Amino acid sequence: MRKTADLLAAGYLVVRLREDDLPPLEINSTRYLEIRVYSAAPQPQKAMEEISSWLGELESAER
Repeated sequence: MRKTADLLAAGYLVVRLREDDLPPLEINSTRYLEIRVYSAAPQPQKAMEEISSWLGELESAER
């Protein structure tokens, strides 16, 4: 979690792909997105769509 906090503090956007059995990190930031993924049934297209949507929302909010 420290590395993620350091990246956010430096102004980066952070996306973490978390395995289905890992608990979510307790990070509350609009610059942070956590996506639950399943190694037994990967859906990369779905993850990329979720990231794209999140980036679009951030862009709209900054206008």
